[in-house]
Amino acid sequence: NIIISDITYDKNKIMMCIGLYYDTNNKPIYNIYRKESSDMNSYWELVGEDVNIRSICHDIKDTNKIIGLSSYDGQIYYNNGDYMNWVGPIKYNGDVPLRKVMYTLETSNPDDTIMIGIGLFDNYIYKKEGADWKNIDWETKPINNTKVRDLIYSKSGGLIATTSKGIMIQNAASISDPFISIDSN
Repeated sequence: NIIISDITYDKNKIMMCIGLYYDTNNKPIYNIYRKESSDMNSYWELVGEDVNIRSICHDIKDTNKIIGLSSYDGQIYYNNGDYMNWVGPIKYNGDVPLRKVMYTLETSNPDDTIMIGIGLFDNYIYKKEGADWKNIDWETKPINNTKVRDLIYSKSGGLIATTSKGIMIQNAASISDPFISIDSN
């Protein structure tokens, strides 16, 4: 009875996910699971229990750190790889609450990579004003006019999005490029 609400890979390219279920008092419980190995058929192992983190990714500049989004306030927290002890919020000053964070792929240099996120309440894509995500604010204006539920990169470097209108894709490898229906591509 667990819903996979977020899926990613750890620094060793082993699949991880956030599993969500509701306890008997209807309280949401977020757990972190990781596959036992890189074999897709391996079992899921529980690595973080009742963590109150809705989405995770690894810090591209410090792969020993894990970035997570709080299920309470949608702000960024991090930990040092134990999946349980989260520190944060990081750089909270009224930042846009988020449902997911990830990095742009518009550069091959990790020092130039910008963090992007999906707004928790409005589903628009936002980006940090620079590469130092810990010390830089989020831009307050969305970078695209499409409301998205989730994002992943295509092989060409453009984003693929799930939306209320179905699956949409960008034709170019720019996060500000418009989305079109995948059926039009």
